[in-house]
Amino acid sequence: MTYPNRLWCSLILFLVSFLADVSLAASSQKYVDDGGTSVGGGGDPVYFFLEVTRRKLLDVISRLQLEPAGIKELCDAEVIRASGRDDCQRFLAATVVQLRTLNQGDHKTKFEVTSESLTVEGPDGRPIEVVARTSYGPAGVIQFNRMLLSRLGPQQVLLLLTHEFGHKVNFDSEVVRDNVPFGSYPTGREFLDDLGAGFVHIAIKYGMIGRQFGLSDTFICQIRGNGQFPSQHAFSERRVFYGESLKNYDAGFGREGERMSPVLLTPEGDISLKLITHDDDSCADSPEANQARRTIYSVIRTKVVNGQPNEEVLVSRAFEGLNPLCQLTEEPLLLAWDRYQFQCSYVETNGTTREPMTKK
Repeated sequence: MTYPNRLWCSLILFLVSFLADVSLAASSQKYVDDGGTSVGGGGDPVYFFLEVTRRKLLDVISRLQLEPAGIKELCDAEVIRASGRDDCQRFLAATVVQLRTLNQGDHKTKFEVTSESLTVEGPDGRPIEVVARTSYGPAGVIQFNRMLLSRLGPQQVLLLLTHEFGHKVNFDSEVVRDNVPFGSYPTGREFLDDLGAGFVHIAIKYGMIGRQFGLSDTFICQIRGNGQFPSQHAFSERRVFYGESLKNYDAGFGREGERMSPVLLTPEGDISLKLITHDDDSCADSPEANQARRTIYSVIRTKVVNGQPNEEVLVSRAFEGLNPLCQLTEEPLLLAWDRYQFQCSYVETNGTTREPMTKK
């Protein structure tokens, strides 16, 4: 149930340098995932980070199942202590199917992210604060402390998930408990530390996982008018975060510095779209958050003058209090110019562990 010991000392040092800059809401917040989001695609980004890492966990599991020597390769890795390699192989051979079952389909274990402090019993019987905890056995959610979790990279989260799911499978009619010996290991905690390190080793070796998280938001825009058949265009750009809380961000497409793709070509210039959403609190439903939230949607004409692009805003509208990422059922944003209508809708958000997080 605890964060693995192998990384704990370095993790403490890593976290301490950031804790002064990270603040939580005055009241405790708790969300249970519905497939990776809390409120539409604009909800808490850490859900996307958890879900994309779950997919990496499944990638490793697939290799263990499909490759005849997959389990042995993982358990023979240098990150697994020599005396524990037989324990590792026996455990994975007996539980790899359970691990897959708990991460997909009807039996998929849910994630719960909370601002509340999480504690478990430490080796000396005293409570210790942890990043994550879960009940022993397949039932129940896995809980995560949002502040501590938001500071971890993909490889650390993969190690953490492996550790927690190791508590939820049955091995020889028992479960692995943190403070109880397991095989040649003094404690189950130490065994799951090694197991998690083995999963990370395989994920890195085969290019399954990178070092930083990122999010990309996708919009679909449709252009109608002038007697032409409607045309459809997809836009996907990385989200930009402000600060370490990951709750304050800009989303959309056509931001300054990003190349705008034309949706119409006219003799007077190329017609492009720009949609910028700013949210201070990840779709939180409060008067303060709603007041600070806004989306600006614009139709831009670009014409090259003396070899330089010249942009002209043809029509623009500010939607106060609106973030289209917050509600998947939100009506499309609509602008009209000349004989055309420009209709845009948010579609989805995807997480990645390969590209760096964009922060300002």
